This record gives sequence, C-alpha cells and structure tokens, in this order.
Amino acid sequence: MTQRTNVDTFEMLADASRSIMANGLIQGKAFGAIIIEIMHLASAYGADEAARSPHFFASVQETDFEELKADQVLRMTQMLFETGKLDQIIQQTLLAAAAFGFQSQRLKAA
Repeated sequence: MTQRTNVDTFEMLADASRSIMANGLIQGKAFGAIIIEIMHLASAYGADEAARSPHFFASVQETDFEELKADQVLRMTQMLFETGKLDQIIQQTLLAAAAFGFQSQRLKAA
C-alpha cells in the first residue's frame, strides 16, 4: 500500500481518479488495472486522512489489500456491465480503498 499523497480532499481524490480512469481507458489499459491504480491512490489518501482525523466516513471488512483489490475488481467489473456508470464505479472504489488505508493506518498507530 502506498503512503503519502498530495490529495487533500475527497473531491480532489475523485477528480484525480476520474483522470486516471479516462486516461487508462484512452490508453487501452485493462479495466482491472485502472481500478487497482485508483485503489492505490485512494488507499494512500485514506492513510493520510488517518493522521488528520480520528474518524472516516466509510469502512471495509477486508484486512488484506490483495483481498480487497480482488473483490473490488470483480465487483466493479460486474457493475460496469450492469450499469455502465463509471462515476459510480469510481466513487465506490474510492470509498473502499480510502477506508482500507484509513483503517490500516489506525491499526499501525494503535
């Protein structure tokens, strides 16, 4: 999991992630690879947020990043084919990965 990011707000994180998604699709990257790239950024944001705030607005059950990545890629690929709503896919990916980063950082600090 990556540490430190220059993204200070969830809105900035969403904007950066939309750019990652658009650029990845234009470049012909695999959808799963794009989701994982977004997850690394969001996880770093969540870890940074743990230093700024005692609470985060989302949580996940997974305690292993590899497990979370596999679950998210599967779920978001299904969502892509079911709804085609990329913004919703990005939002759910951000919440899960940022929450994971936040929770992991909190566990390290405890």
